[in-house]
Amino acid sequence: MESNESDRTNGNDCDDLTTGEHDRTLVRRLALDDITVDETVQARAQMLGEGVVEEYAAAMREGDEFPALVVFQKGGTYVLADGFTRHAGVKRAALTTFE
Repeated sequence: MESNESDRTNGNDCDDLTTGEHDRTLVRRLALDDITVDETVQARAQMLGEGVVEEYAAAMREGDEFPALVVFQKGGTYVLADGFTRHAGVKRAALTTFE
């Protein structure tokens, strides 16, 4: 599992600043099965283009890199916030992880 935290200080190292949990970006590798897809989170999620999903799946099988999925944590659940087409492409490609 990889993590990378930043405190949005515009590149300045400020050890004396206190940042809240909501101010940090945390990059973590999750199993796709640990991510809940709730289409009510984003209206566009209900309009996935099957052609685009298939294109993404083919590219992913070939090893092409895509931007990370964005999730938020609600209780003990990770909910997909952005990357619905990428998530669908990964599932279509039958991959279990997404870098």
